[in-house]
Amino acid sequence: MEVSIDGITFPSRAFIVAIANSSQYGNNARIAPAASVCDQLLHVTLVKKVPVYRLDFVYNMFTGGLSNASSFCDMRAAKSIAIKTSKPVAFHVDGEPGGHHTEFEISLIPAALQVLVPTKALQKGTL
Repeated sequence: MEVSIDGITFPSRAFIVAIANSSQYGNNARIAPAASVCDQLLHVTLVKKVPVYRLDFVYNMFTGGLSNASSFCDMRAAKSIAIKTSKPVAFHVDGEPGGHHTEFEISLIPAALQVLVPTKALQKGTL
C-alpha cells in the first residue's frame, strides 16, 4: 500500500487505516485521541496487526492512550490523504460498508456542514 499525506508519499503495511475528524471510533474506542472536529485536520492512524496477547493496546485504545509511542501505531494529521493499494480493499464510511477500491482520495472541506437551528432554541439559550 502507498499512502500520501499532504503530498508526501511513503509505503505502509498497515492492517487498519483509520481516518478521523474526531477522536472516537465508536463504542468509546479512541482511534485518534488528538483529533478534534474544530482543528480543520484529518487524523490518520495506521495500525499494524496487533498480537492477541497485547491487551495493553486494547486498553490504550479504550482509554484514549494510543500514541506514536506504540510500535503498532503511526498517527499523523493532514489536510489531504491519498491511498493506493495493489488489490481492491474493503472500506467503510462512518461504520457503513462502502465497497472495495484500490484508490482513495480524502480531504477535509472546512465549513461544509451547515446546521439549521430553530430561532426559539437560540432565544432560550438551550444550545
